[in-house]
Amino acid sequence: MMKKILLILIFLPIIGFGQTRSFEEIPEKLIKNFDKMGVNDDAYLNSFESDYFNFIFQDKRGEFDFTGKKVGFVTGNGHSIVSKQSYFKIEKLRKERGSSTNLASLHLFNKSEKETSGGYEGVIVYWVKVLLKSKSLPRRLKEYDSNN
Repeated sequence: MMKKILLILIFLPIIGFGQTRSFEEIPEKLIKNFDKMGVNDDAYLNSFESDYFNFIFQDKRGEFDFTGKKVGFVTGNGHSIVSKQSYFKIEKLRKERGSSTNLASLHLFNKSEKETSGGYEGVIVYWVKVLLKSKSLPRRLKEYDSNN
């Protein structure tokens, strides 16, 4: 039993939580607009960012559509809230270096969490070793908005 748990813990980060892992898998029409992504810190996604995330998380998002949605970004084991500009800065650098896309997961909010967060539909969590379970995250997103 312990071996199975250990194997799951080892390979879970490699699986990528149902996300596209290689830039080669991403259609050229999305990649050619990379320079139009992460150009500001607005939590609402522009059409290029929405199209990108709709593709990246196509196997994880179900019926959810990123178009025009307000999305937060969380990174690190302290679950730091960062801007989409920070996310795309790293994503662009990874592409330039020939690396894979950011290891990320999508966490969509329920109606109550959306209200508490100030209208965020959810968060994209990247480079986090411990899965997100923070009930304080919606409140922290609202505070983040107030401070920026």
